[in-house]
Amino acid sequence: MDTLKIKSFRFWPLFGNILFPAELIADSEKIVFEKKHLKMPWFGSWKFIGRIEITVLIKDIAYFDTSGFINKLIEFGYTDQISITGVSKVNADLLKNHIIRYESKIGKEGKSFKSIPISSIKDLINPKKWILREKIVLTEEAVIFNKRKFFSSKTTYLPYHKISFGYFCGVFSKSVFILGEQNIIANYKFSNSCCKIIEKNIKEKGVQIAEGKSYRPFIFSSLRSLLFPKRLICTENEVVYLDILPMKPKIIKILRYNEIDKFKKQKWYSLLGTIVISGKASNIRNDGDTNVFIEMKNMWFYRWRVFFVSVGIRSIIKNHK
Repeated sequence: MDTLKIKSFRFWPLFGNILFPAELIADSEKIVFEKKHLKMPWFGSWKFIGRIEITVLIKDIAYFDTSGFINKLIEFGYTDQISITGVSKVNADLLKNHIIRYESKIGKEGKSFKSIPISSIKDLINPKKWILREKIVLTEEAVIFNKRKFFSSKTTYLPYHKISFGYFCGVFSKSVFILGEQNIIANYKFSNSCCKIIEKNIKEKGVQIAEGKSYRPFIFSSLRSLLFPKRLICTENEVVYLDILPMKPKIIKILRYNEIDKFKKQKWYSLLGTIVISGKASNIRNDGDTNVFIEMKNMWFYRWRVFFVSVGIRSIIKNHK
């Protein structure tokens, strides 16, 4: 049996592993994370050294992320997750190749599509788009998304039956948003021909692309609302907020209906008002929750409530909570 053993660097970060470096032991079926740590003894147990052990099955690994310049922080897993810091790039690559070799989810092969290197004039002076192109792979079971930066990488595995919403936007080339148990949000654009194939393949798996009710601010409330409006999309499972401007970072916020804590329209009596939705979103990549605040200005009153009757966005949220 091929066994791979990796230890974290003792003096990284800031002597954090000097006494007890973390260790990964990977065989053909699983990866075990082990780390000792100092602890305070308590009544009934006088041990000064504790031990953490986490086991992840290789076949269940749905994402593998690395970040860092000299030594890498590695995070991977699915339901069970492992995070280890102070790993050399060589060992990080060895671990990823080992995971792929033993048929993890992220190693599946299928139709592959790369982002285009030039989608606007500014890309002529942006070499990152030429060198670090993003990749979408369509397998029989899932969509796999690979995103690379100079000192980090992310690999996401999203099964078709876990997709709740897909959105492709653009004219000559398209931005790709595929949302669900994990979110695939491309920073770079893909060609229209690639997006047609991706959309067709996903639909053949029974997933509806751009399925949901879309809301936008009053079209003449501002030049921004006329040309590049923000959008609030209510799908079967969640509320999706999209704020996409050319030459600006994309802002995407997602809240499942059971994660919404508050939803209201400020100045409920006004014809054009501000809709506020807030809550805590969870993701399988971490154990904690993230506070999400969504604000949509200049929304017509009938998008929320007519007199005392809930309609539109308010009605959808109430019916799904």
